[in-house]
Amino acid sequence: MSKKKLGLDPATWSYRFKFEGHIYTLIKRNPTKDGAYWLRMIQDGKPVVRSLDTNIAATAEQRAVEKFIKPAKAGQWAVIAPPKAPTEYARLGAVLACYQELCVGRTPPLTVRNNRNSFRLLVRRGKGDDGMTDAAVDALPASVLTGTLVSDFEDWMARQAVAQGRELQSNKRTVTSYLRHARSLFKRSVLPRYAEKGVKLPDVSGFMQRAVERAHTVEPLPPSDELVKATLDAVPALRAADRPAYIAWLLGLSSLRRGEIGKMKWDWLQKVNNNPVIRLPGNQQKGKLDKLVPIDSRVAQELEDYKPQRVLGLNPEEETYVLPSPNLGQGGPHCRLRAQNVFKRVNKWMRSLGWTTNHTLHEMRRLAGILFMRQHGLDKTQPFMRHADRRTTQNSYVGMEAIEGITIDLPLQIGEAV
Repeated sequence: MSKKKLGLDPATWSYRFKFEGHIYTLIKRNPTKDGAYWLRMIQDGKPVVRSLDTNIAATAEQRAVEKFIKPAKAGQWAVIAPPKAPTEYARLGAVLACYQELCVGRTPPLTVRNNRNSFRLLVRRGKGDDGMTDAAVDALPASVLTGTLVSDFEDWMARQAVAQGRELQSNKRTVTSYLRHARSLFKRSVLPRYAEKGVKLPDVSGFMQRAVERAHTVEPLPPSDELVKATLDAVPALRAADRPAYIAWLLGLSSLRRGEIGKMKWDWLQKVNNNPVIRLPGNQQKGKLDKLVPIDSRVAQELEDYKPQRVLGLNPEEETYVLPSPNLGQGGPHCRLRAQNVFKRVNKWMRSLGWTTNHTLHEMRRLAGILFMRQHGLDKTQPFMRHADRRTTQNSYVGMEAIEGITIDLPLQIGEAV
């Protein structure tokens, strides 16, 4: 055979070389630039394949000669270690069950459920089958938890974003969010406990460390005066046409987060030193302590006026909430779908006015932070917005250790809208 035909074949990433009159072929099971080379041999009359643990052809040739070919020619078969039996790793169902057990008394049940659901979603889409049932996911071995699975999940999400016309930067944030929840199963503090529970995991460092493309960080700018004015001018019409959407919008402008609005109960509305506040229970928002949010007295009056109209004939537990769940039977203290239809109507209304953000209610919260800072300064705005880090307030909201002496006066003609 001509020497010109020896060497690397770019089409298959195979590599051929001659040693002592014989031609040997190195192959790649993963035919890519990063794939490792393997040597095919006959050992005791049986074909075997040996990994050379390198993706560099010249290095692979040298290792093949020294570690396998020379010992084989000398009859030293003992030098060539027999192939290792494949390791039996736990099924994903056992991993999820163990994770749930480890979280008892340590992590809120809703957080555990969100992490489990995100984990299954990542596996389904990473495997290219979004219709895979939970049972099918649970039957997969833990050996699927690789960096490749993360990359394949990111690719799947990117293709879906293009097909559905979703904003690409928003999709990147979604990927990062799902990945953060899924990786919570294998935090460093929890990882050793799987083995203690008899759940054998592979090396998940690739799954935990594989990077995905981050969304661009864009410095948020305050909304234009024209957009804010157009929104405030349209508020009376929203109040007349869709009172629940108006209430949700008003609470957003009072600095409440979307989740806090959806969970808000009537008994959260209280008075401290004769000033209206919303008391956020520590178990219903970020943090462990109850927090008081001072609100405009007109907002408090709007809530009181709306309360008699809120009765929809649902169960007593459901009527304790300010905003309804979308359908009968979807209520209860842990309803994840609470007020979602209301929020969608708020989004549609605000986008019709020119708001382009994906999170319109959060824009109202941000506007509340801007207005509060202009009146009271950054030092009081951080606790008012309930941020643990001052930089969050300063960077995201252009900026009350206590509520004493704080008066909220929104720039709205709410009284005229009534």
